[in-house]
Amino acid sequence: MANDKNESITMENGKKDTEIKFRCPIAKKAEFKECADEVGLTMSDFIRTLIFGKEKLVILSKGAEIAKALFLIHTDLEYFRSNGGIPDESVRAITEALNDVSSQLNAVSEKLTDIHNDNEEAEADE
Repeated sequence: MANDKNESITMENGKKDTEIKFRCPIAKKAEFKECADEVGLTMSDFIRTLIFGKEKLVILSKGAEIAKALFLIHTDLEYFRSNGGIPDESVRAITEALNDVSSQLNAVSEKLTDIHNDNEEAEADE
């Protein structure tokens, strides 16, 4: 029983001093790695987030999508700048892409606010 208490205290302090191993198909491991890379986490952090913080993973994933969209918009704008101007159809497409990014940022902001409020309520209950 002492181990349970020690592990509980250790987890509260944020230390990671024990290891859990599991077996899975090679393809699944590659999938974990790919997903972790997409959201900028190590595989261990990704799996911990899957288990303990799904909301955070969703936000990281959305953040990665937003970053990709902004990179593509930037690339398009650089291309048009070096080629003398932006065609009207491209202006519309870039405007739509920026509106989409704005919507995604608003959704992430709302989710972060919800998580923050939930954390404050949990702290107040303690």
